Amino acid sequence: MEFSYTSETLKYLRHHLQAGIATGNITLKEFTGVMSTLENTLIMDRTNDESDNWLKVKDVQLRLSVSRQTVSRLIQANKLKVKKVRRSIRISEKSLNDYLRTS
Repeated sequence: MEFSYTSETLKYLRHHLQAGIATGNITLKEFTGVMSTLENTLIMDRTNDESDNWLKVKDVQLRLSVSRQTVSRLIQANKLKVKKVRRSIRISEKSLNDYLRTS
């Protein structure tokens, strides 16, 4: 069975998990582990929602045989579509392919 977590679902679960901590039924360590897992699932769901594949900077570097700085320059020049996932950047594979076709 596959679940899709929304931010409202996370709020609901967080509330009930905190109630479990208050009553002593759930430890803080268990709460932290559950919330971390749910938040990571939500992030991956958001990433996978779009039909586009999202690549790490390192993947783009390897495909283009360029440095990290060159990838950063392409991003700053708006040649590649990016989005931030937590503290890392993901690059649209479609925008990379478009860039390769036009350059």
